[in-house]
Amino acid sequence: EAALRSFTASAHRSAALVLIREGNAAAAEQHLQQAIRIAPQVVDSYELLSHLYVAKGMLAEARTNLEEVIRLRPKAAADRVNLGTVLLQLGDYPAAITELKHALELDPKSPEALHNLARFYLSSRRQLPEALALAQRLVEVGPTAASYDLLAWAYFANGETNKSIAASAEAVKLEPQSAVYSNRLHRLRQLAGAPH
Repeated sequence: EAALRSFTASAHRSAALVLIREGNAAAAEQHLQQAIRIAPQVVDSYELLSHLYVAKGMLAEARTNLEEVIRLRPKAAADRVNLGTVLLQLGDYPAAITELKHALELDPKSPEALHNLARFYLSSRRQLPEALALAQRLVEVGPTAASYDLLAWAYFANGETNKSIAASAEAVKLEPQSAVYSNRLHRLRQLAGAPH
């Protein structure tokens, strides 16, 4: 019976994937809910349904499904990041911070957890030294233009303007075609009274 349930739930998930590709989210949702009713211990159904809810902007429903994903798969850092990100969007900041920190305990090199937690601290202007430490770790993990841009913000928020300019210049060097990074570097140099 368990094998039959698992097979039937898998068929519903496959149908849901086809429907999502076709843009029929409502029918896909019904298939995924049916898959969960048939085999409530299969994490994939909750996970796919939570992604569907996020795409539809149904964040409270996504939260419920992601909490079930974590109950079934508690040691996956990516699941904690997904829940933490949804919690940030819902404005449940204490719970979001808890999930993102837990994700970093499970995977200290999770770029998404490092980025989201640092960005939250910077945008809320709290824990600024911690935000800088997280941004520095992010650059070590993935030295991308976006990482350097976040690092520049973290340096600036901590009063280290010269380091902020250097990090911003690195972002521009990595993505010279980006007007966003170029404009940010220009503004930082203006604020510091540095030559352009």
